[in-house]
Amino acid sequence: MTTLAYRKSVLAGLLVACFAPFGWGQTTTVRNFLVASGYICDLVANECPATEKAADGGTVEINGVGNFTTPANTIAATGAYTTRDSSGVKLDDGLWTATSLVSYKSYGVDQNTPPREGGLAQMNIQLFSDFGGAPINAVLYVNCSDGNPPKGFTKDFIKLNITGGESYSTYVRAVTVYTPLPATIP
Repeated sequence: MTTLAYRKSVLAGLLVACFAPFGWGQTTTVRNFLVASGYICDLVANECPATEKAADGGTVEINGVGNFTTPANTIAATGAYTTRDSSGVKLDDGLWTATSLVSYKSYGVDQNTPPREGGLAQMNIQLFSDFGGAPINAVLYVNCSDGNPPKGFTKDFIKLNITGGESYSTYVRAVTVYTPLPATIP
């Protein structure tokens, strides 16, 4: 195993062990996810980072990792972002962190090993600019097209709506993965 692969395995294990909040007395499904990061970028590098375009031609680039539980709708996720104007000049970059999982719609689990699940997650996030200032609230949508997605959701994508600001919703490129980890907690 290469050093990079080992580090990715350790990171995935830490995410599950440290950030997977379970609800006691219920069946909880934990889903680890990657947004244009980790091993999926090694497989399809031309899809990383996940990029969406705004109406004015500006773009946002997103990557990240995390996990969430259903039905408890808890989430622990973080990543990086960069915004650019229509000519490609960097306007802002920094880190994002999820503050809540609004919803998740599953498209079912495929037969890969390990299994992957398609679905659409909507999460509230905060953007922390490298330039400083107050965190910016936004809504991030992450679509994984595995499973049996409905029409219009048959490719991986992200969408980012900044509260009181830009909406990035025109597909450029993306790759995402959800990996379900079922668990029952007594």
